[in-house]
Amino acid sequence: MQLHLWTRSKLTRISMIVLIFVLLSIFLLVSDSFIGKIRSPKLPNSCILCPLKTNATYQTKAEILHFSIFLSRNVHHHPVDVLLFFVHASNNPRLKSKFKLCLSSLLNYATPALHLHILTDRASLNSTIEVLKSIAPLAKTAVQISLYDVNIFMTPLEELIHTLVPHFSFKPGAYYSDGLFYISIGLFKVTSLKRVIVIDADVKFLSDVKLLYDYFDKFPSEAIIGIAREQQPVYRHILHEYRRLHNGTKLGDPPPDGITGFNSGVLLLDLDKMRNSSSYLEIINNSSVILELIKQYKFRGHLGDQDFYTLVSFEYSRLFYTLPCTWNRQLCQWWKYHGYQNIFDLYYSCEGKANILHGNCNSVIPDS
Repeated sequence: MQLHLWTRSKLTRISMIVLIFVLLSIFLLVSDSFIGKIRSPKLPNSCILCPLKTNATYQTKAEILHFSIFLSRNVHHHPVDVLLFFVHASNNPRLKSKFKLCLSSLLNYATPALHLHILTDRASLNSTIEVLKSIAPLAKTAVQISLYDVNIFMTPLEELIHTLVPHFSFKPGAYYSDGLFYISIGLFKVTSLKRVIVIDADVKFLSDVKLLYDYFDKFPSEAIIGIAREQQPVYRHILHEYRRLHNGTKLGDPPPDGITGFNSGVLLLDLDKMRNSSSYLEIINNSSVILELIKQYKFRGHLGDQDFYTLVSFEYSRLFYTLPCTWNRQLCQWWKYHGYQNIFDLYYSCEGKANILHGNCNSVIPDS
């Protein structure tokens, strides 16, 4: 009997301890004063839960996946917004290395305050945190980083993506059949950001991102997208049937006079202007427009959003501002060894100091 009472008493004390711990945990998690003191154990001077408590002031419709972090105690209300993707990285050390190089080079040269928007997946989250931990000391200005579930961006765009994928990817299951390669096209629908720079994770900055952002102010009145030319004869090849039927066309020809096509490794998206562009909204909201362009130009792409932008530019060139080649210096030379060696350099030539190196098609980015 005494043993039974002693056991009951012990269980009661344990239950009380557990209850107190649970209540204390709830109190701490909802306490603004406590949340303001929580710091990431991995990132110095970061605040994990603070932005979640003030999410109403955060200018986006998309929910944050796990948290926002600050690499500086200084908060800036007008940062340069930069968006990039980091997914399928759980067993991909090469991709992780590229991502680290991209962010470290960006921070190394940046002078303005930055807000980095990283679209990721749960499988890549640990790799993301490890990279952020390693590059945190490089932050020289106020830097906020927000992590998002990439699916939150794709779900509202499913109809648009479903229309585009069959025409701008090689085949089902191919690399560019993933919906994330089409998010930029409808990004204005799922975020309230005004202007954003979208970059591939395989780029390396050699100049201040502010100099790139300043090109927004050079857009003509109807231009909504800043993008550099494709630096290989990709679209000469894709348009081979159209070019055969239209002798003398400039479509697919090299610069400076040819309509070379675009590369989407670096994008300047004026999201406010995209929301208010009747021409762009007509293209986005009416699938028959893009399907007619595909038929007209006998277009069969395989490179995702950059195929879309290239095709649209054939009829709506006013929507685009062509960035200097130095802001997306592409290193891939695949087409040089696949039938276009004699004319390759006409496309690949790019005069001036490179500001961003783009290691597309798994090209090695030089150290200097």
